[in-house]
Order: sequence, then structure tokens, then C-alpha cells
Amino acid sequence: LDHTIRIRPDGNKNIEGDILFAHTGDLALCGKGRNKMKELAKTAIGHGVSATPLQMARIAATIATQKIVMPDLLSQYNHGLMASAPKHQSLYLSDLDALQKAMGKVVQHGKVKQVFSGYKGHQRIYGKTGTASMFENEKNNNKDKYNTTWFVGWQAPEHDTNAPLAFACMMTHAIHPNYRKGAEVSAPVIRDILKQIEKHVD
Repeated sequence: LDHTIRIRPDGNKNIEGDILFAHTGDLALCGKGRNKMKELAKTAIGHGVSATPLQMARIAATIATQKIVMPDLLSQYNHGLMASAPKHQSLYLSDLDALQKAMGKVVQHGKVKQVFSGYKGHQRIYGKTGTASMFENEKNNNKDKYNTTWFVGWQAPEHDTNAPLAFACMMTHAIHPNYRKGAEVSAPVIRDILKQIEKHVD
């Protein structure tokens, strides 16, 4: 559960919506100059932008349903009812249909295809991989680059009466030469989780 509680110095508790108090980064959308443009280009592909798995799963759910999704994490806190989440707000963006199709092609034709080839629900999987370099560790004159890997998306329901299942997996400090990208590290984790869910549902 991507939910933590912080105890302030005065003894009161703050509910934090993001694990380990992480928060999204700032996007450099304003300003001129070469440095600003370089920063904008990097953040456009996710570098330097912090996000939690729950936030990325919300993005996937929003793309899947074309509605802004706000999950209910707790029904009550300290025996008091929590405020209900706002009703889902529909999005009317012409690019969402194209984005859905593109995320489907990632699984059907991209690097993730082999990962889900043995999963019977692979045709209902939509996703996007992600790989971001963290830092280089100099040891014995060798530079080892550590990566953070992602696989984010959703599984479409078999029947229209059910809702899509959004997911997000983030693995950090990936260093193995053959397993250091989203398709190699995070996508197999999601596949195995979906297989376990399928067993229990059946």
C-alpha cells in the first residue's frame, strides 16, 4: 500500500499519500536559454522527474478509462470516516485513443512481447517500459551504471462489465548486464503477479 503516516514533532500525525514521502518533480515548462531547453528535453522523457508506483498506476488507469482516477486508500482513519474521493472526471483528449493503441503495441510488438508470450491474457495487456540511469560507481577503474526500471500499464477486462486493472512496477539499482531495463526487470514482475491473480480468480 503506497501510504505512510508521519508523526510530527508536536505529536500529531500527517497522512502522506506517497511512500517514503516521495513527491513528483518540477517540470521546466517556462524560461528561455539552452540549459532550460536541455532540462525540458530530459524531463519530457522522465529523467529528473520523481514519481511513486501509485502515481504511475493512476496515470495508467486514467489512460485506460479516459477518466481522472483517484483511488480510495482508506475508508476510515482513527475510527473516523475519510472524505470520499471526488467523482471521476472524464477526459476528452483526441490523443488518448492513439496512446492506448501505442501502449498495446508495446506488448504485442515491442520488447515486452516475449515476456508475456506465455501468458494467456497477453492480448489484453497495455504497457510502457522505462529505464533511467541513476549513477556510476567507480571501483577498480570500472564504472558500473545503476538503472531504475519501470513497467506501467493495465490489463483490459475480459468482459465489459469489469474494470481494467492498472499496475506499475519500479525496480531500482538494476546492474546486471543482461537485466537492467524495464522490459527485462520490471515487466516480468508484472507478468508473474498477473499470473498469480489469474490463478486465484479462476
